Amino acid sequence: MILTKLYGKARRFLTRNRLRVSTTTGFFRNDVQMETIIRLVPQPKTIYVFGCSDGCESYSFAIHLRLHNVTPPPRIIGFDINEECILKARRGIYQRNQMDYYGTGENLAGPKTQFFNRADGTKVRVDDSIASTCEFNLGSVLDEAFMAQLPKADIVLCQNVLIHLSPEQNRIALHNLKKLVASRGVLAIGGMRPELRSALTNEAGISPVVEDCRVIHDGWRELRHWWEESKPWAREYFALERFEETPDWPNRYSSIFRLPAGEQ
Repeated sequence: MILTKLYGKARRFLTRNRLRVSTTTGFFRNDVQMETIIRLVPQPKTIYVFGCSDGCESYSFAIHLRLHNVTPPPRIIGFDINEECILKARRGIYQRNQMDYYGTGENLAGPKTQFFNRADGTKVRVDDSIASTCEFNLGSVLDEAFMAQLPKADIVLCQNVLIHLSPEQNRIALHNLKKLVASRGVLAIGGMRPELRSALTNEAGISPVVEDCRVIHDGWRELRHWWEESKPWAREYFALERFEETPDWPNRYSSIFRLPAGEQ
């Protein structure tokens, strides 16, 4: 236990000054999480995706909703600070291997494929029936004035974004995100340092959803792989530790949160 804590401190020291923003993404990175969110909010009207990158998460969510016959389809709005990513998201054209992010072949066949059309070479285009439900705009989760002017949404996602930011930026972002969650809505914050998520979600007074928590945690397969396949002293800051039933495990490992009852 002492060695583990020392390794953790060393890892944080080595990585704290080399955080970088990544635009790496793909389709269907954590299906269980999306399915759980849809069970919790079965008829959303508006969904925000912050740090939407090139649009894969927004389109993935739209496809899950379509497969669940959610009608009318909700308005899904993605925001990112990278203008090139926004332009790519609006085009909706991707390399075929982005449909199969984990390289398993499971997403290259089956019902999901009906929402992609062949484009040039090895590329695919998101079908218009899905693309028409999504829009993409520039916007920063850290911009309080920008965030404050947005209407509330039933589902608010900010995934694999906060991991790249400082603790104080995480606090600002979580404050801004919480204010956007509509009554009975959910906030999804996958991809956040577990110890920081535990502290800040407790501070914010939001309640973790523990349904499928362990399965969703392990569903971030590439982040878990980087943890298991690396030495503690060489581990990248975005690697995701294994699930353990610590006293704070609901806040530490859940990626889905609700507002307190008095705020709903």
